[in-house]
Amino acid sequence: MLVKKSELFSLIFLWFISLTSFALSNELVKEYSYLLFLACATTVVIVITLRGDLCHFMTPSILACLYISVSFTLGAFAFSQGYVLRNTPNYENFRSWEFINISTFYMLVMITLLFSFNVLFESPKIDSILKRIRGPKLLYKHRLKSYLVIYCSLALPFIFMAMILGSEQGSGFEIIPKTIACLAVVSYLAFNKVRYRGGVYILLIMLLAFISVDSKREAVFLIFPMLFLEFAISKQKLNTVLIFKVIVALVFLGALIISMSLVRGYGNFEQVNSIITALPFIFSYMSSESFLAAFFNNIEVNYTYYHSLQAVEYIINDFSLVSAGSTIIKVLFVFYPRELGDIKPSSIIDLYTTYHDPTFRAIGGSWPVNFFSELFWNFGYVAPIFGVLLFGLIGKLYIAFLRIVEEQKVALIAPTLFIYMNFLTYVRGSGLDMYFVFSLISLFVCILAYFIFYILGKQ
Repeated sequence: MLVKKSELFSLIFLWFISLTSFALSNELVKEYSYLLFLACATTVVIVITLRGDLCHFMTPSILACLYISVSFTLGAFAFSQGYVLRNTPNYENFRSWEFINISTFYMLVMITLLFSFNVLFESPKIDSILKRIRGPKLLYKHRLKSYLVIYCSLALPFIFMAMILGSEQGSGFEIIPKTIACLAVVSYLAFNKVRYRGGVYILLIMLLAFISVDSKREAVFLIFPMLFLEFAISKQKLNTVLIFKVIVALVFLGALIISMSLVRGYGNFEQVNSIITALPFIFSYMSSESFLAAFFNNIEVNYTYYHSLQAVEYIINDFSLVSAGSTIIKVLFVFYPRELGDIKPSSIIDLYTTYHDPTFRAIGGSWPVNFFSELFWNFGYVAPIFGVLLFGLIGKLYIAFLRIVEEQKVALIAPTLFIYMNFLTYVRGSGLDMYFVFSLISLFVCILAYFIFYILGKQ
């Protein structure tokens, strides 16, 4: 196994960063841990950029490394500088944490292990498959168009329902067929390299945002399968034009997130009732004193950082809370009704939120902890061992996903893109059980589409 010197050096540097957090005092970590997470994110970006193929950025292991390191950079910075909404005791709890050097060390170790797994095992296999992915074979062009029509037809009832009854229709399983339809459009455009498809991508993100204001994550995360297909099929290279496009995309996503947040009540603008009516108030909202604290909350970095580390803090304080893998195996009990017996495990969201804020949980509230924290809640200090096993499974599933794209199994592309996109929701803290359920439903939509295609093909 050959490893480039630059990548080997990066692994050594990341382990040094991890050990640094463990050696620092709690107070120093509270003030400056964002620099450690920033160093991690920067290292990963440099190494992946030097590989030359930007599609390596879209590997789940790298996306997870960057998602957690970037969100923790921003979250740790916000808490260290006091850019936190004060309607909860989160900031006061943060100041009183006794083991933040250990919890930060754990998070950095998990990021380093995940990146090490990518460098040592994933990268060569992925690279060989990516080189074989091309535009559509002539045989599959008609199938791409057919499945595009089928998936959009399946989504239409849910889109009309959301437009008539309101955005709350997009906050549950109804979002799945709508998102898959968008991904079918993206697949068709990307595989056929349609001109000006970037404008259509923007319209799709805005459409998904419009019909699911209360679930902005799906609209924002839609950009990842778009980038994956563009990098994999069109072989985009890093240049000034691409950098400009990325900057424009980030500004657009920022404006979209702020607009969706205004619709949800941030800023208390009574005139705002849709994304369109929110646009004139963006600059007023940005000029308010509480904007930074609210914005960090809007992009979810504040409570993702806080609750993920708070969960680790709870376990270190009281190891009787360790659930010994119960939230992981809960996926086996998804369809088991509790009425048949009280053997169904609780989810990580239920366990953590009930312990952290039982009153909030009693009214149906929930707080997410990321999947590193879920592993620690289940296995304590041996969580990295189970993390490596989980990374191996995720890597194998990603290889299978790449082969679906390479072999152009048209019926599977849009649903598996949804599963791929939803992986970041799992990393953020949805729980393995919900990720499994969403994946199953997307595959059911795929089977339904295949059945329709088969019936129409016989006529």
